[in-house]
Amino acid sequence: MLMSQMDGKATIILGICIAVTLMLDVLFVWNFFTNDNIMGDTVKRETVASMYTKSYSGMELYQSDVKNQEEESNSIVAQKITIGEMENKAEEINAEDEEKTEIEEKTETKVKNIETEKTETKVKEKEEVTVTTKAKEQEQKKQVKKDNSKNEKKEDKISNTYQGLATIGKIEIPKSGINIPILSSVTIDGMEIAPCLLYETGDLNQSGNNVIVAHNYSNLFGNNKNLQNGDKIYITTLDGKRVEYEVYKKYTALSEDFSYARRDTNNKPEITLSTCTQDDDYRLIIWAKMV
Repeated sequence: MLMSQMDGKATIILGICIAVTLMLDVLFVWNFFTNDNIMGDTVKRETVASMYTKSYSGMELYQSDVKNQEEESNSIVAQKITIGEMENKAEEINAEDEEKTEIEEKTETKVKNIETEKTETKVKEKEEVTVTTKAKEQEQKKQVKKDNSKNEKKEDKISNTYQGLATIGKIEIPKSGINIPILSSVTIDGMEIAPCLLYETGDLNQSGNNVIVAHNYSNLFGNNKNLQNGDKIYITTLDGKRVEYEVYKKYTALSEDFSYARRDTNNKPEITLSTCTQDDDYRLIIWAKMV
């Protein structure tokens, strides 16, 4: 029985102890969650969070500054590179310009040299042409002298006959294209081949009037109609003496009119040329005097 009472008390005491312990625990927990410890912990947490936020913001600012600095640095480097490239390009352009200038100067020099050579060549050619021309002129003069000498010799050797008929000399009329012997007398056969001496008051190329007649054939006196005052006629005698005459009168006369033959020349050498016209009743008369 005593043991039963003791066990009852122990149980009560144990229960009280357990209840007290539980109450203490509850109070401790309540205190923990309601007092400044929790608030302090919260503040600490917010402070830590704020510090982390500030640190993060600072980091961002730092990173932004670093990035900006890097960008500025890259920009400066890029600018330096660009300036360097521009300087290099400018140097290349200057070098190209200098090269072009040098090429242009060389080209200009070559052109000047070529022009100078051409000018010198032209001058030499002109000098050579001048020398050649002078040489040719001299040669021509020599040839003319030779030809004249030959002509003089030929004139010295004028034949006294032409196709079997006697001659007294030769007549040349450049404008009429005539260069032919003069027969000493008028005959039917002679009139067909050459001019003939019809009338004379003296020897050829001497004082007086000598009348020479021919048909108006183209190879004889046919072209005398083209003669004008001032045109030349040349008479060469058998001894080779050549005399120049100049036309000073031209007209037509009746075939019966023979006054032109007996005209007075005041003892000066003159010649009269007579030929037929298209009308047989008229004659073309040419007067010429010795020059």
